[in-house]
Amino acid sequence: MQAIDKNTKTHQKRFADRVSATDCYGFFNLLTGPKLLDVVEAQLPEHRERLYTPTLIPSQRLYFGVAGDNTAVVVAQYGNRLVM
Repeated sequence: MQAIDKNTKTHQKRFADRVSATDCYGFFNLLTGPKLLDVVEAQLPEHRERLYTPTLIPSQRLYFGVAGDNTAVVVAQYGNRLVM
């Protein structure tokens, strides 16, 4: 039992050392390299167009928070109806 624990801890230590030695650019290059690119792309969902820009939703939330009326409630109810 202790041999398994020792082997496991050794493996975990080696893995942790490699992870800490890898930067985000190296990891990105590994994922997009010739050996893994097809595997990674097969796991990605189908492309879809954005309905809103990434900054629109946070700016709307800020507006509703500052507006002080029930606009946020009305919009949330409308969104819930669309989803349901």
